[in-house]
Amino acid sequence: EVRKHAPRSGLRAYPAIFTAPQPVAPREHWPNLVSIINDNAHVLDQLDTLHHYDTAVQCTYFVGLVDPRLYLVLIYSERRKPHDRATADFFPSILDALRHAIAFDGWYAAGHHHSHVSGPNSGNTR
Repeated sequence: EVRKHAPRSGLRAYPAIFTAPQPVAPREHWPNLVSIINDNAHVLDQLDTLHHYDTAVQCTYFVGLVDPRLYLVLIYSERRKPHDRATADFFPSILDALRHAIAFDGWYAAGHHHSHVSGPNSGNTR
């Protein structure tokens, strides 16, 4: 028997896949995150990391596009600069690993540019 589910909408359309260090997603940030993602959808595939400081909750959000429907988000409960040293070292490395860009570096170096892999760091454009 195949179960039919109604498509997710609103905040439920953005489920957390993994959270750390807490095992539960910080739901109080979900409206902010969805707004940041939706308001910046046109630039997220061009940026490596989007920085956003929300003065209302005094939190800094770093958002990166992994896949057209998958985002990596880092939340600081304080103000952080856009080029925060710890984040600048950590965030792009995790994004690249999630995008499998590192695994495909040798592929592109060998001249296999006709691959179907695409993304901001993959060598292909959208």
